[in-house]
Amino acid sequence: MLDLAEELAVDLAEALDAVAAVEQRDAVEIADRWFHDQPEPDVPGAGADPGRPDIGA
Repeated sequence: MLDLAEELAVDLAEALDAVAAVEQRDAVEIADRWFHDQPEPDVPGAGADPGRPDIGA
């Protein structure tokens, strides 16, 4: 299983390098944009209990 994880990590690094070369940007910048360019999730209000629906409100 560890070998598969290492192979996937190498493949991901190669893909990032290829995209970075095409876009003429740094691979770290590309990776950061891929993983951090997502909108923040909605967070329930301070009084809400995320485990239970608010019954009767």
